[in-house]
Amino acid sequence: MDQGADAAPLARRQLLTHLSVVLDMTDSAPTPIHRIRLRGPWEWAVPTLKAAQAWTWNRIRLPDEWDRLPVIAGPVWFRRRFQTPTGILETDRVRVLLSPSREIPAVMLNGRELTALPASAKDEERMIRFDIQSALSSRSNLLEIVFAAGITAPDLDGGLGHPVLIEIESQPLTA
Repeated sequence: MDQGADAAPLARRQLLTHLSVVLDMTDSAPTPIHRIRLRGPWEWAVPTLKAAQAWTWNRIRLPDEWDRLPVIAGPVWFRRRFQTPTGILETDRVRVLLSPSREIPAVMLNGRELTALPASAKDEERMIRFDIQSALSSRSNLLEIVFAAGITAPDLDGGLGHPVLIEIESQPLTA
């Protein structure tokens, strides 16, 4: 009997076994995550007491200049504009991530207040996540972060002393 004839079916079975293992692995493989850092120019302001009075917005480079902020006893607002990332699919999850601080700040996107997502068991970074998918505009977005209790020790608070991230998690497409 020819050994080459026996080797072909064996090789085919090994290949099929290998392919099925690879296909099984893709089902449990982690989903790809892309992150965008919102570094650079931000604006901050302390609300005025009179509604008719205009706020004075100050420029700051975050996270680099976080520790240069003065102590602020009352509410302080931070804002930054960013363009909607391209290539987002309906199945993708889009979130904004903040480093933890003593206070979980109020976060708004395009005027809509966002709710912090529950921490997951796989969240090793201990970031605070907010789902922004439904609040994203098709072009330009305004992200606002409010620390209601103020900032007492900017260099120790965490908060915006670390990069604010936009996280896009691609979900597997279903057939």
